[in-house]
Amino acid sequence: MENETLMLRKKELEAEFDATLVALNKAIAESTLGVAPPFSLEKFKAEHRNMSDILTELYNVEKILAGETLPA
Repeated sequence: MENETLMLRKKELEAEFDATLVALNKAIAESTLGVAPPFSLEKFKAEHRNMSDILTELYNVEKILAGETLPA
């Protein structure tokens, strides 16, 4: 992959992680304040990508950008 493509993917992953974190905080806050149903981790997981998966992909992209080779 080209560095430009990798940099774009890195920015996309960072934005996805940030948006997921904001959504999680919002869901918990609204539930705590009583303006939304009780927080359901299962529902949240069904609607959002796993944050660990996002971070793993981001880590791999950063390693490639640093010139490292990922194990097969």
